[in-house]
Amino acid sequence: MNAKLVLCLLLLFSLPLNAQDSLKVYSWEDAFATPSPDSVKAIDATRLKWESVPEELFQFKYLVYLNLSRNRLTSLPDISSLTKLRHLDLSRNKFANFPVELCKMTSLKRLSLGANEIESLPECIGYFSELIYLDLWDNPIKKLPEQLTKVTTLKTVDLRGILFSKPFQEGWRSKMPNVTWYFDYPCDCMD
Repeated sequence: MNAKLVLCLLLLFSLPLNAQDSLKVYSWEDAFATPSPDSVKAIDATRLKWESVPEELFQFKYLVYLNLSRNRLTSLPDISSLTKLRHLDLSRNKFANFPVELCKMTSLKRLSLGANEIESLPECIGYFSELIYLDLWDNPIKKLPEQLTKVTTLKTVDLRGILFSKPFQEGWRSKMPNVTWYFDYPCDCMD
């Protein structure tokens, strides 16, 4: 009898994992071939050479995952109407500034902005109430705003490819000890 109960519990708890794993990621072209834009939850629009985000994106209002990496984006429109969005990848674009429009997307859980030209983060970074993962690798960031400490849900920050001093790294590790920080080996270049 106990073996049957354990088996039933295992099956019951494995269902949400299988449902989550079944999220279908559509290419940009394939997303338009679906019977309903409301059925599209994930889009991979990488390497399309976009210089701006097409207005057609906003018909997919139930997006949970959006990958816009490896394009030529320098700015974003207001995407806050995509209220279900939890994972946004904007890495390998041409952003010179952190897109402040993202600060309205307080429900994002994963944000990737690696390999852009971002030099600083805005104070509104503290607005993120559910952010778990922040990827800023290989940007010319010189400092981080204190408001980052308000993102209490943060678990991982990737700042590899950026030269930071040992005191800088140790300072942020002590301010946010529950965060896993990824830094390159410290340098004697910035204090």
